[in-house]
Amino acid sequence: MPSPKDESKTAEPAARGLWFTREALLAAFRRGGCPVCQAVVSSERQSIWSFLYEGMMSPLVRQDFLNGGGFCPRHFEMAKHIEAETWQTGGIGMAILCEQLLKQSEQALLRENESKANRLQIRKRDSHPRFAAGHGCLFCRENSRKEHDLVEVLEELADEKEYAALLAKNAFCLRHGQLALEEWKIPEKKTWLQELMLRHIGELMGDLRLFIEKHDYNRRGEPLGREADVVERAARVIAGAEVAAAERGGSHHENPAHLRRAR
Repeated sequence: MPSPKDESKTAEPAARGLWFTREALLAAFRRGGCPVCQAVVSSERQSIWSFLYEGMMSPLVRQDFLNGGGFCPRHFEMAKHIEAETWQTGGIGMAILCEQLLKQSEQALLRENESKANRLQIRKRDSHPRFAAGHGCLFCRENSRKEHDLVEVLEELADEKEYAALLAKNAFCLRHGQLALEEWKIPEKKTWLQELMLRHIGELMGDLRLFIEKHDYNRRGEPLGREADVVERAARVIAGAEVAAAERGGSHHENPAHLRRAR
């Protein structure tokens, strides 16, 4: 068992990590919608920038990227725009990565000319014998880890009035709400969250019904109230991160100043 001095040293990084998570979540709440979606969209941009700037130079990181089939389509588009808008020499890093992915695919195609026995052996070793873009996307995997971490932290922060009020105002999207209900440990908090989500869903359904009815021929002249933006609100709850990214310009037009530097 560590001494009290050792314990304080051990606890410091965890406390610092929680502080950074709190700040990230507060920023996410300010944007509205699911806080997990908003926090993940922000952090994935930083992760892709770091990968393009220096991570891809590491043989181990680059091989992990290649083994996963490169970027998934969404992260490919995001990375392309981040590089083009951040560096004067935009495009070179993406060109190198594409070249290596194509070289890897070329080698796989050449192996198809080997004997049937050899092909069977290769397929036993390789869980992805045919190329699939982003089948193990490095950034999708990282997002999944972050989602679980954020959901876990939010269970702890729900004890604080400030965060409980923010959660009551900005509901989880359906996917992250279900993830929280699966992973939260305290029954009372799970019940509170379930009731909160059901209330938000009920409000959305009521607004959607009113929106639909007011677009009926017989009521078309009635002015819209709070239901005017209900489709956008429902989309945030249903689609989550995809909508959060799209609302921020596909998530690739927002370049913080500290990410803008010449390569």
